Amino acid sequence: MRATETKVVGGHTYAVSQLPARRAGELFVKLGRLGGPSLLELISRGRDLDRDVRALAPVVVLLFDRIPPGEFTAIADELLSTATRDGKPLADTVDLVFQGQLFNMMQVLWFAIVVNFSDFRDGLAGLLGPAMADERSEDTTT
Repeated sequence: MRATETKVVGGHTYAVSQLPARRAGELFVKLGRLGGPSLLELISRGRDLDRDVRALAPVVVLLFDRIPPGEFTAIADELLSTATRDGKPLADTVDLVFQGQLFNMMQVLWFAIVVNFSDFRDGLAGLLGPAMADERSEDTTT
């Protein structure tokens, strides 16, 4: 059963349903190749743009550094293919809805990543969280 989650961004309610397993798997591999360590760090630290807007910085750096022209659109289209905005399908109106609101678009895209890959995110955070906490405590202990 595909899970659907909702989130309010910029005064609008977005609902994102999980992608079918194989499509999600293909997208996960693509994101892993493009995002590599930056994306894994972001996921493993459990950063959420609602709590820490600075978490967007690594995503933007990743976009500029690693994603070739045209690939961003393909990734965004796949992530938003199951999304709605205020109950209406978002896929055909992405350009209009987010024109001049790229920050909101990044928040919704991150939300779609969380919805689709939360099980991996939670597992990775569980595995890496203690190690990262130990590393941080070593940095503060002198």
